[in-house]
Amino acid sequence: MTTEPAPETLRDLILLALDRLDTPYLTVLERIAQDAGHRIVHTTLAQIYKGTYNSVPSKRTLEAIAFLAGVPYARAHQAAGLGPVQSSFAKTLPRHVDRLTPRQREAVLVHIRSYLEETRATTPTTGSEAP
Repeated sequence: MTTEPAPETLRDLILLALDRLDTPYLTVLERIAQDAGHRIVHTTLAQIYKGTYNSVPSKRTLEAIAFLAGVPYARAHQAAGLGPVQSSFAKTLPRHVDRLTPRQREAVLVHIRSYLEETRATTPTTGSEAP
């Protein structure tokens, strides 16, 4: 009986970045990312590395980690436990959605907020765990 390997985490990608960029320092990763135009700080990297990051990482954070690790953004998104990248929901709304009345808009928003709460309750917060 073979066991499946554990899913890749953001910590794994940070370890990959440290190895790929031949440095043991998260501050060096911060500088490299910032020099390339990415917005991330070493404290965020450290929290993810230690497994103490208690937020859902932003798109900017995932883009920076993907850049540092030399992997596609979709891989970082998946490693964060967020599932596959999906297209923007706002871009899929019908063409004349702006014609809804304020009451209709609020009704739609109530449903969306409810679905988001369900998603938040079942989505892992970090996608990375310390050993």
